[in-house]
Amino acid sequence: MSHEPKILWHYHPGNGPVLGLALHSGHEIRTELLPYLAIDEAARTREEDPYTDYWTLACPHQIMPRRSRFEVDLNRPPDEAVCVRPSDCWNLELWNERLSGSLIEHSLAEHAAFYRMLHDVLSELDRLRTHNQNMTVAARAMVDKNMPSRRPLSVSARRTDARNVSGPQPILGAIDLIAAD
Repeated sequence: MSHEPKILWHYHPGNGPVLGLALHSGHEIRTELLPYLAIDEAARTREEDPYTDYWTLACPHQIMPRRSRFEVDLNRPPDEAVCVRPSDCWNLELWNERLSGSLIEHSLAEHAAFYRMLHDVLSELDRLRTHNQNMTVAARAMVDKNMPSRRPLSVSARRTDARNVSGPQPILGAIDLIAAD
């Protein structure tokens, strides 16, 4: 059984709290699924939202999945992530025969791996953000203490919860996030 391509996404870390994520920018499909594919190349490319990955270039951190949304749709919860019937995806006839359970499970494993990676990235961004906020609060307190004639600077902090990432809904708002989809 072929499991290529092995790279499921590109993650480019940067500096800053903003993450660009293009969930539907991928076009690759595992070799073992190609014989089952019924949708033609032009329709597939159009529906995959090509070039949305360019949106992420405006962000310091970028995640660009490589898999086609027709293999596994990362913008859906696991129980809806693999389109098996035309009604699952805009009445498009994707497959020329029913996919086996093992093929579907492989795609769902990739979905789970993506969300584990995303959880780790968001947790790290949240950790860095919290660390930077603590440094900012300490720096502001030092300025306020050493410049008593100035009015104290106001401090506001927004906490996020990236621990409960299990699908697309919890990511929204988990951290400053721009999603091109």
